[in-house]
Amino acid sequence: MELIKEGIYPLAYGQRHLVQNYESDPKNTFPLRRVYKFQNDFSQVAFKEVIWYLTNKHPSLRLRLLRTSSGWRQQFVDQTAPIVETTVRGLTKAFRKQYGLLLIGEDIKPAIDLEKESPIRLTIFRINKQYYLSLCISHIAADEISFGLFERELVECYQKAIAGNLMQCLASESFEKLILKEANYNNKAENNLKYWYDNLNGIEYLDLPQSKNPLAVAGNYIRIFSCEELDNFKRISAESKYSSLTIIAAIHLLIIYESKKVSDIILSVPFSNRLREEENSIVANIFMPLFVRFKWNPEESILQMLDRIRETLFNAIIHSQFDSRKILAFITSNKGNQNLTRECNFILEEDALRYPNPLFTERLDSMSTGKMVSIGSFHFHARQFSDGVLFKLFWDEKFWSINPETMNVLFNKSYDLICAAINNKE
Repeated sequence: MELIKEGIYPLAYGQRHLVQNYESDPKNTFPLRRVYKFQNDFSQVAFKEVIWYLTNKHPSLRLRLLRTSSGWRQQFVDQTAPIVETTVRGLTKAFRKQYGLLLIGEDIKPAIDLEKESPIRLTIFRINKQYYLSLCISHIAADEISFGLFERELVECYQKAIAGNLMQCLASESFEKLILKEANYNNKAENNLKYWYDNLNGIEYLDLPQSKNPLAVAGNYIRIFSCEELDNFKRISAESKYSSLTIIAAIHLLIIYESKKVSDIILSVPFSNRLREEENSIVANIFMPLFVRFKWNPEESILQMLDRIRETLFNAIIHSQFDSRKILAFITSNKGNQNLTRECNFILEEDALRYPNPLFTERLDSMSTGKMVSIGSFHFHARQFSDGVLFKLFWDEKFWSINPETMNVLFNKSYDLICAAINNKE
């Protein structure tokens, strides 16, 4: 077991994966970011009080990375997140709005130096008497689920602060307990590595174009399920015993095969790693990256494919405690990085923050995807709320030879095939 010494902690498994990226290119390791529009009558005093309260409550929001002789470690220092206020000036109202939105868009770019700076950065923009918040959190300090937890707490605590009911609280110990629990898994993690080595050995490679520029123009596709489609999605998942993630992974794999006939595929599937009740409220990065391999079998039916996807994901989760840095080194040593570019990310957020609320009128970035992606990449993100499912797909448009119109056809075709197979089974 790796012991804590003088408040210095080991990294969680998911953090190790991201710290590796941070170490190789810290200036381009951008944070997670969400953008909100404040209510006109919001109280900056109460808002700042809440930020102090939450950074004190959640140790990961006070995270500081340390380089030690034994590798990277973390500690949780006594600090609060800085709040920068910017007033956008200009001759006309239209100019100020356009320039302000440009500044908001650029706010994500300064990378956060976790060896010196707070992992959370807040910038309040005043544009034409309207206030906007750009909220950035280092991905090493928080995952997407944590971000959702944090923003809900932000609004709940703001209401209490306005009413004068925000009480002092002790810092949560849940994250430290999880780190210690993972430290006890070191032997298990070594055994799990053999599973991943065996599973990922001999992967077929994509013939990616050689270029000095690692980025390519992104194709973008956004799909929102209607209430009727959401009800059907939940029904086929519940009645067929296929999880939402299984169905989403199947859609992703069908699209990949239909577009490029790729028959040997690795999906990077982030696993929430929240298995116990007390872990559901942790604001930190505790996800585990699972590199799940699927071989296409044209002889099997859709239902057989779904069964195999479900079994493969289940086995991956069973072996989810491992040092992802070693797996990445293993894959990339054989050019496997050319096949490790398809990310299938599913987040179940039944209690998502609703708008408008007492603090924010709306969230402005939820429909954005991106203009550039890594060469050959194909990202499939899905977020399920209590009243909808939002799908965001973005990919290397040139390599995959798919435009948004074609993606719409492929998405609908793949989903319809799955629904028909499940309905016919019944």
